[in-house]
Amino acid sequence: MSATIRNKRPQGLSKSKLRKGENSTAKKGKTENKQLEETIEFATDVDPEDELAQLYALYTTYLDSYLDSPKLLYGIVHECDRLLRSGKQLTALAHKIFSDALRRLSLFAETKKKKKHNKDKTKSSEDGSDDSPEDFLNAAIQRATDGLEEFPCSIDLLLVRCDTYIALTELRLKDSRSSKLVESCLDYIQNASKDYDQARSVLEDEHKKDPKGKSKQKQANVTAKELIPVSWDELRDILLRLSKALEITLESDLIAEQLPHIYTWIENAHKKEIERDPENDSIMRSSLGKFYMAKASPYLVVYEEQLERLSDAFDADRPPSKAKDEASKYLTAALDEFAKIDTLGALLPVVAEAKVSLGNLSSAEMQEQLYKEAIGHLREATEEGFGDYTEEIEELQNNEDEDEDEDEEREDEQKIRRKVDEEDDDPDNDIDGDFDFEGHEIDEEDEEDLRQLTAALYDDSEDDDDDSE
Repeated sequence: MSATIRNKRPQGLSKSKLRKGENSTAKKGKTENKQLEETIEFATDVDPEDELAQLYALYTTYLDSYLDSPKLLYGIVHECDRLLRSGKQLTALAHKIFSDALRRLSLFAETKKKKKHNKDKTKSSEDGSDDSPEDFLNAAIQRATDGLEEFPCSIDLLLVRCDTYIALTELRLKDSRSSKLVESCLDYIQNASKDYDQARSVLEDEHKKDPKGKSKQKQANVTAKELIPVSWDELRDILLRLSKALEITLESDLIAEQLPHIYTWIENAHKKEIERDPENDSIMRSSLGKFYMAKASPYLVVYEEQLERLSDAFDADRPPSKAKDEASKYLTAALDEFAKIDTLGALLPVVAEAKVSLGNLSSAEMQEQLYKEAIGHLREATEEGFGDYTEEIEELQNNEDEDEDEDEEREDEQKIRRKVDEEDDDPDNDIDGDFDFEGHEIDEEDEEDLRQLTAALYDDSEDDDDDSE
């Protein structure tokens, strides 16, 4: 085993400059010859003559120690670009590193953009680049696409492109969920789902043929420490992010109209992952439950609007509502998933929210039960330190008291209605008998007085008619 070589390497330099010990920055663009203020040190068994091996080591060094700085990322991008320009044949991993570095730079571009908002816009930025986050993400997708043309079954490239499509969706919908913006993300969502499916298929095949990933490490010519094979956890995290992005788009009906299959796809993808690893299914069940809740949300809005138009009607008088049925269906599905999770923990408030929403769609008796369960979840969440839900608990309890008062009033009214109906059905209560139109009993003497009064009124009306003539 060769001894460990400790290389102090300037960012983004070729091996010729490394041998000369020069220090320079690897900033994007025209800053190749600018003096570097710091050097990057990494310890690894890397051949100083192997440019790709040095690139892999530089990338893993960034992942280990430099995630909070863009400088090394610019060095990686510069090095990848230099290798391409020199005619070097890049491996699938090198293409992935190139794409991932650009994707990660989008985060720093966003931070830079916020900082520059209150500064003089004529000043150049610290990294010498005015590219927007979206510019970096589009460049990352292009680099991954170029690599996939050469390595169509590279799971690394499929996942980094899928991840970037999701990042673009998140970026565009970060501040606004307008229909126009959602429409602009439809292709990203669809492409991300395709890349995920293909990556999952490739990973299944790789695990069948090579469970430990030895052949991949040998092909890449790097050690196991420097290259961690793609895991199911990484694929699962991608799916969780894609599901969350879809939840955001549910505020618009465009997805349902133009990509109706995408909802079925995300649901089935969750179920496949749950089936693959049933012993660790809580994360996926939690995600699927939240997705069902998001799916119910627009139906709840529609139903609330319907209730506003029928606010004075009794429950029994309200017409059937498709929005109510759909919302109930998805909320019930969400609660079914949550019920299969052993320990709810931070999910307790979410479960309480689902039960309150479903309670608002249910009968008075079922609503009371669901409200009580929601209060129990919120109390438990408060006790376990997942937030203070005292106000929410009090509000639910007040709603329960108000509902009880309304139920009593409604019950009294129903009793009156039943009594009136019974009296109307009683043959002894005929209007020609001993009851007047208000249902009050009168005796024979009162009846005679009433007849005389009626006759007198009739005579007066005839006299009035004579006078008018």
